Amino acid sequence: MNSKEKRGLVSIVVPIYNGEAYLEKCIKSIINQTYDNFELILVDDGSTDNTYNLGKMIATKDNRISIFHYENGGVSCARNEGISHINGEYFTFVDVDDELEPSALEKAIFYLESSKSNVIIYGWNVQLENSVESIKICDEIQVYKSNEIVLQRILQNYSDFGGGYPWNKLWKRQGLLDIELFDIKLSYFEDLEWSVRMLQKTDRIVLCPECLYKYNVNPNGATQNPKRKEKNELEYHKAIHSIIKTLSENTSIGDWFKEKYAQELPNGIVHAKRMKWRTVENYLSSKLCEFTNTIMKSKKIPLKTKIRFGILLLKEKMMR
Repeated sequence: MNSKEKRGLVSIVVPIYNGEAYLEKCIKSIINQTYDNFELILVDDGSTDNTYNLGKMIATKDNRISIFHYENGGVSCARNEGISHINGEYFTFVDVDDELEPSALEKAIFYLESSKSNVIIYGWNVQLENSVESIKICDEIQVYKSNEIVLQRILQNYSDFGGGYPWNKLWKRQGLLDIELFDIKLSYFEDLEWSVRMLQKTDRIVLCPECLYKYNVNPNGATQNPKRKEKNELEYHKAIHSIIKTLSENTSIGDWFKEKYAQELPNGIVHAKRMKWRTVENYLSSKLCEFTNTIMKSKKIPLKTKIRFGILLLKEKMMR
């Protein structure tokens, strides 16, 4: 694992918005990696603090670091800009308020290459205020020669194997043809939607029992803001519909996931109505017709769910 022979270049993309307080610590965790053949691509997404100037100063001291500044467009735009600058044989993402464990790159590439896989998925350590919680995704190295089991596990509850997190995965570009871009129309669950499209391209996946990433809990994170709940709920459903479209050609996983989600629709509409989330209620109601055949023809969906679905569909048609 410590061999210095022919170490392929790793591209690390860090999207940043007002990350001045975290930037140095994040960069330090990457500079101090035991694997030193990397390019660090910092993408400043129109920060209003001193992020760009600080990043620019740090970049002058290490030619492996570059920083790019763009008008604020959101994290997906920033990640896409970073993707456009990738030159490495491998690539991964790091959030600016997080860190890599010291031997993360070396271990990830070792397991990736020794298993001849296209992507490695690993666990992470959660830094709490006074303690660290380790989130392991498996107990031993697991290699899958098909993407179906991994996709199904991730889509079962959106958290297995880290769900769609882009930062607990390292990809090998060879065999991918191209790197998918993040959907800039989505602002929530956009990482899961991207990960599904990427995993669709892979035919060999390795799961690592080690925790190679350090996730620092940020109480000011956008997804924890109560005012965003309705918007996030709407974006979640839009992302899921996009995933269903992506999986439409993968009949075994696609049909299973469409049926799984179809059963959630009635509860989703009732919940939106209860919360007075009119945009969510209207969006879900408008999608009912798309799932009629899936619901009514399924032998696995309970009759009670079919009746609720039928009532909601009838109400939707009467309101048109």
